[in-house]
Amino acid sequence: MRGAPVLLAAFAACALQACGPAPRPPGSVAGFFGGETPPAGATLDPAQPAVRGATNGLEMRVWVVEDQDEVLAEIVGRFGPRPTPMPDSVRTAWRASGLRVLAVPVDELAAFRERFRVIAPEQRDWFGQSPDWSEAIRGREIAAGQIIGVADGPMRSPAGRLRVLMRCWPTPGASVLDPALHLELAVQLERRDAVPSPVELPALASELEAGVVFPRLRTTMRLDADTALLLIPMPEPEPEPGELPATPAGEGPERPSPPTLGEAMLSSFAPGSPARRRAIVAFLPRLPDRFGLASAAAEPRR
Repeated sequence: MRGAPVLLAAFAACALQACGPAPRPPGSVAGFFGGETPPAGATLDPAQPAVRGATNGLEMRVWVVEDQDEVLAEIVGRFGPRPTPMPDSVRTAWRASGLRVLAVPVDELAAFRERFRVIAPEQRDWFGQSPDWSEAIRGREIAAGQIIGVADGPMRSPAGRLRVLMRCWPTPGASVLDPALHLELAVQLERRDAVPSPVELPALASELEAGVVFPRLRTTMRLDADTALLLIPMPEPEPEPGELPATPAGEGPERPSPPTLGEAMLSSFAPGSPARRRAIVAFLPRLPDRFGLASAAAEPRR
């Protein structure tokens, strides 16, 4: 069973006013990203699969938090220096694009989540083994001409939707019998002019063809069963006032920095105001005790 993509369109509206329940997408096991307090007992222990019997594939959890800058800074300070399965050069590019990548032990996730003020029911999606590219994180739409910050500098964007694509399958880990999960991620701007209408055939050969993939934000890694990969939309810290260069006379006040890709995709960021609401995404590998031929049933299509 594959869960529905993450839906974050409610961010913009809910940042300004309280919103009620939105319709659930078909097949979704999640609620909505509104402004209500999740009901008691709505959150499952992250150490336990959200889908009973799900022991071979990828699970995703999403937590929407509000006004948590200090807690986020503390958590990034604690887990940020730790190595992750993502290559360092790619992790640096994701960070420069406003996406912090953290490796957190699965057995610490429950305590990790309890630190946050979660304002919506937890999103839980099961992807299983997905050798074909599919949408994992469905971010916000952006207007034509919007400036967003990426690893290579500010970019003027065409109209579209920012999202993260993924594919994964089991693979041997540290030894032949140790299970691991091969995971590939690609950040993409799905362009409005690249989305086929329901009557257009044939369909796209791959989700990668539906828009622009940021080359520096595409990566391959191997996850073990004990480690969750977290994505947090969070820009680089602003320099202290004394560290800023003096503004030349006659040039006027400095313009506010544009939102980073991570903020534009996974937060309620608006120019000139802080990001009050953010979606924190956790990828959790669910693996059997041992790797074998049955675990490797899904072969990727290159």
